[in-house]
Amino acid sequence: MNEFGQDRIAAAHEALSTAAAQPRPEGDPVAVLSELSAVAALLGELAGAEQSELAEWGTVGPHLDLARQHAEALARSLRHASGTLSYNRELLPAA
Repeated sequence: MNEFGQDRIAAAHEALSTAAAQPRPEGDPVAVLSELSAVAALLGELAGAEQSELAEWGTVGPHLDLARQHAEALARSLRHASGTLSYNRELLPAA
């Protein structure tokens, strides 16, 4: 990964660390879950890109592939949680 890529990842890490230290965000929880799903999907993409970059390190690749798979599973679970919450909210009678 080039220096520009490392800088972007460091900036994203800092932003996520700052967000994690804050109280739960206000707003629509379905939107929050959707955004978390997008973050997890991006982590999977980054792990996949690093796996390609580090292909010559044979012992590292399987760990990066597993990290990518975990990130994809996390993104899928968060999408399902978002969809389930959205569906369940539709079932509630209007107050």
